[in-house]
Amino acid sequence: MFRIQKIFYGYWVLFAGTMVMMLLGIAGLHGLGVFFSALQRDYNWSSGLLSGAFALSRAESSFLGPIEGFLVDKFGTRKMVILGMSIMVFGFLLLSTVDGITDFYIALVVIALGTGLGGFLPIMAALTNWFNRFRARAMALATLGVNVGGLLVVVLTWSVDNYGWRTSAIGFGVFVLVLILPIGKILRNQPEDMGLKPDGDIENGVSSGDDINSSVQNVPDTQPGDMTVNEALRSQAFWLLSLVHGIAVMGLSALAVHQIERMVVAGVSLQMAGLVVSIYTGLGIFFRLLSGYVADKFDKRYVIAIFLLFQTAALFVFAQGETITMFVVFGLLFAPGWSGRGAALTALRGELFGRKRFASITGMSMVITNSLALIGPIFTGVMYDATDSYGPPFLVLSGLSLVAAVLVLFVRNARLRTRN
Repeated sequence: MFRIQKIFYGYWVLFAGTMVMMLLGIAGLHGLGVFFSALQRDYNWSSGLLSGAFALSRAESSFLGPIEGFLVDKFGTRKMVILGMSIMVFGFLLLSTVDGITDFYIALVVIALGTGLGGFLPIMAALTNWFNRFRARAMALATLGVNVGGLLVVVLTWSVDNYGWRTSAIGFGVFVLVLILPIGKILRNQPEDMGLKPDGDIENGVSSGDDINSSVQNVPDTQPGDMTVNEALRSQAFWLLSLVHGIAVMGLSALAVHQIERMVVAGVSLQMAGLVVSIYTGLGIFFRLLSGYVADKFDKRYVIAIFLLFQTAALFVFAQGETITMFVVFGLLFAPGWSGRGAALTALRGELFGRKRFASITGMSMVITNSLALIGPIFTGVMYDATDSYGPPFLVLSGLSLVAAVLVLFVRNARLRTRN
């Protein structure tokens, strides 16, 4: 008979992490656009003011990334997720009381603080601790929550249409509040705290398997090769991988702010533009799973490069798009381009820098990554104002994605050289 105690506890941590990432997908990415649109209708705020709010939240993440990473390493995933989700609840309650642009900015900053402290970074740190050989697959499964959150935006849209954005903000806050206790009860910081080992291994001698076939290898986390923050900052891998990740999210952040307007300007209806977003959000579920499996089998650098080539092609088509058919093609290409690279990039960080200071090192990297993410929508808006066309900025972003696809191939594993 199936007995629940036979399940490796890391899978329960993975389940809880997926739930957190689902909430992050609604609160920190896809769902914000619903509230942006409703507030714009009610208060007649300009797109510039709303883009400024998005940029402000990214700027906050850039500056607080190192602090968030330090706190995760010091206090652990469990406490940080509980704290972050509680702050997120407070942020949505503030959002329900907004009566001016200043109130809106304050609410958005609080929400961004909550998603930063209790979202991506602590969950990825926990999964880095709980999984070694299956790390990319675990991270891919967890980040499926972001895609599920995107699909659930239709429920949020229905709620706003039927009950208003204030009631919907309160409702979502209560929804998060209800989930804090069960998620907090499930999460554990690392397997050693429960007398377990990563991947559920029993013996110290369990090998990383035959999946090692490249110069960037799956190094067993129990070996004394974990890098300190200072060692990581002195490595080529830290700066190059941060740059690659930052360039990748430049395109995503530009799309998050401008994609709907770009399609509407081209003559596509609002409903059809939303369908395009649903295409790459829904199909992205498959590509996240595929990426996690492939990244655990092959050199992660090549996996990342391939998916960045899909992003390059997607942004090129988006820049040239004039018909719904072209935008559907964009969605089909962006599904692997967006969803495929994320888990492989994060798993590669754990592979390169180790477990012990993963959150602190990733937090330092977020300064670069989120700074470039901040530039993406601002650059796109300025270029559009200057040229009266969305083509030039998205062509530039397509070219940069191609550069990133090449650069990632030159990332070197400093941990191997350090131990040698």
